[in-house]
Amino acid sequence: MSVLMSQCALWSFKFPQHILGTSGTCRMKIVSWNVNSIRTLRQYYPWCEYKNFQSILDALDADIICFQEMKITRSSTDSEMALVPGYDAFLTYPKRRHGYAGVTTYVRSDITPVDAEEGLTGVLGKASGHKSSIGGCENLMDEFTLAELQELDSEGRVIITDHRLFILINVYCPVSDPSEEREMFRMRFYRALQMRVEALVAAGREVVVVGDINVCHQEIDHCDPKKSIRERQLTSFGDTPCRQWLHQFLVPEGPMVDVFRHLHPTAQKAFTCWNTLLNARPVNYGTRIDYTLATPTLLPWIKDSAVEAQVMGSDHCPVTLLFADVHPETGCALLDELRAPGLERVEPHRLCAKYWDEFAGKQQKIKSFFLKKSSAAAEGAEDGRPPIVEVQESVGSAVAHDTLTADPPLPSLQMKVGQSAATPKKTLLRSAPKSDAKARKASSKPAERASGQKSLSAFFGKPQAEEQQPLAAPTSIATPPTKPAIKDAIESLHDAGSPHTLPQASKPELTSSQDSAREEWRSLLRPAPIPNCYHGEPAKEWTVNKPGPNRGRMFYLCARSVGPSSENGNSERDSSEAPKRKVWGKEVGEFRCDFFQWKKGPKRGADGQLNGNITKKPRP
Repeated sequence: MSVLMSQCALWSFKFPQHILGTSGTCRMKIVSWNVNSIRTLRQYYPWCEYKNFQSILDALDADIICFQEMKITRSSTDSEMALVPGYDAFLTYPKRRHGYAGVTTYVRSDITPVDAEEGLTGVLGKASGHKSSIGGCENLMDEFTLAELQELDSEGRVIITDHRLFILINVYCPVSDPSEEREMFRMRFYRALQMRVEALVAAGREVVVVGDINVCHQEIDHCDPKKSIRERQLTSFGDTPCRQWLHQFLVPEGPMVDVFRHLHPTAQKAFTCWNTLLNARPVNYGTRIDYTLATPTLLPWIKDSAVEAQVMGSDHCPVTLLFADVHPETGCALLDELRAPGLERVEPHRLCAKYWDEFAGKQQKIKSFFLKKSSAAAEGAEDGRPPIVEVQESVGSAVAHDTLTADPPLPSLQMKVGQSAATPKKTLLRSAPKSDAKARKASSKPAERASGQKSLSAFFGKPQAEEQQPLAAPTSIATPPTKPAIKDAIESLHDAGSPHTLPQASKPELTSSQDSAREEWRSLLRPAPIPNCYHGEPAKEWTVNKPGPNRGRMFYLCARSVGPSSENGNSERDSSEAPKRKVWGKEVGEFRCDFFQWKKGPKRGADGQLNGNITKKPRP
């Protein structure tokens, strides 16, 4: 974090000072954050210092917290995450690819939503029985098939909650993929999101969309727009299907407003996502792909929207939306608009995690399968049989009774498996004696144990002294040596005048030729030193993961963070950047230079030809 804050001079936009806390007349705050696995979030500072999940939510100091990319399954969701005191949790998971995507919305219990829905298309609510009255999904069947709608909701990307004043859509949109099939899925998802929002707006509802949209809208939202145009071979920055869709989704052509850009139209380098593999966050070399969108008529309620770039823990940072306590024009109170009339608090929707069987006490636990004796005792009491009485008895006395006496143990005493001998054990004893048939059956058990089978209590007692066969009398009995005698004998071996002194092995002396040969072999087998880049600093080692002939090979690059690049490949001059200097005939700046070197030579195939190129291709 210190490295990040030291680079704040590179950021022309000054972030608000109300980070992680409300201020002024701001009453409600919505936080949206792509955590990139909620499990790994708790391994980073400062989240690793919080004792439980509730303290993490309290540290964010928000009324509604929207997480994306949870990367958990329902079976791995524990009560600490699902039953957070003071919050109502609404979670969704991927139906096919487990541990992938997933979004969660936490709402403070005093403003819990009046309705909730899992998914974007409405098909999941019909299948699970948790029907929602939010609406707006009827027109989707006119453009998509049922199979396509089920596929759109199969990855756990949307949670919708109704807060009376507005409908909140927590969304994690698909990422760009070179696969044509995934790119078609991505565009269908964007289209379904737009149709659902337009239907809600047409029905007279206010809508707020927060989350990871995975689209960079304008050049001002990109760290290097020229590079993006060059690599994608575009005529302009917005000449991609995804950017064109977002342009049509926002005003003036669409129903939604980019609240952050509406309130901060000239904010430079307000990025929300960075490439951590390239160490791009310390120099703020990223993109803005996380948004807070709202309908235009909801803007009077909104006081501010911020990018919390200083909050660490993921490759994304949180974005916030702050609401005013009172409407500036009508004077209506925010809480009155969020709560139902005449009710301080309503019960959450059945989609809430606290109603799940595993958290509502309806699902059977493992221990319930081992309580048949208790249930049998209850049935015996109902049938008129004598009830079972719990008796405390010392395990030591029971073991002694079983091992030291010839009498069999009482048939009514049963020892629990795995119980320690040092702790008292609970036994079940009926108040009435057993029948003669059961007594005869119990009396036959010692005979079975006598044939070689051990009783359970034998493992907790002291082993009996086994009968030993008499040994033949030795011909001579020698007194074992004492410890001082052994010590004196050992010391005598180290005496120089002792005849028992062991000869010392002499090391062979090497000739000068042998010594030089050994040094040559050492130099050949010694690993090559790490080279320096054009900055004169040690380079960083990387491995090729892309499929091809060079997969698995290691190479060296400059260890510095990436920075903006111009069309000719050199670092682009910035007002805040240090002046360039020439090193080894190369013009280098503050960011990563174009140093490249393979760690080892290319591998040869079966035909003896090189599998890879050892020279770097010139830049186009």
